[in-house]
Amino acid sequence: MEKSEFTEVLSSWLKDFLKKHFSQEYHIEVIVPKSTLSKLPHKEFKAKIKDYSCFEFQPDILGLLTNKKSGEMKLVFLNRTTSGISVREIGEMNCYCRLAAPILAFIASTAGIPDEVSKLILEENIGNRLLKYKDSKIILFKWNEEENKVEPLSIMPIEERALF
Repeated sequence: MEKSEFTEVLSSWLKDFLKKHFSQEYHIEVIVPKSTLSKLPHKEFKAKIKDYSCFEFQPDILGLLTNKKSGEMKLVFLNRTTSGISVREIGEMNCYCRLAAPILAFIASTAGIPDEVSKLILEENIGNRLLKYKDSKIILFKWNEEENKVEPLSIMPIEERALF
């Protein structure tokens, strides 16, 4: 699957996922940023996200959740790759998350998580340093191209599988 096609598929999946979990409390919007978040041409984002001008990075897919009562906006990041998820990609997402504190962050791959990366994540101390930010963890998963869905047994960290 080409990266652009994978982006479209994951955008649709993320929108459905967020609707399922958050639609009672939030208005949901999913976009594919064409620039860094600091330059995102989205008035509501600029008005509601504190320090957005410091966000000199660009997630592959961005979820915007706007609280129906308070108007507060929360972020969801999703990065995607067509190769195995690397420690470099996890580190990059971790930096994004420490800066912007999204309520959810995902890394999806059509190739999955290589064994050496899985072993690091399963080592509790290392896994926490790689995946943890604020009170959340980055969620990794393999995308099953044939069935067009998340491969349930690929979801890491394991305790996040219940979310799916």
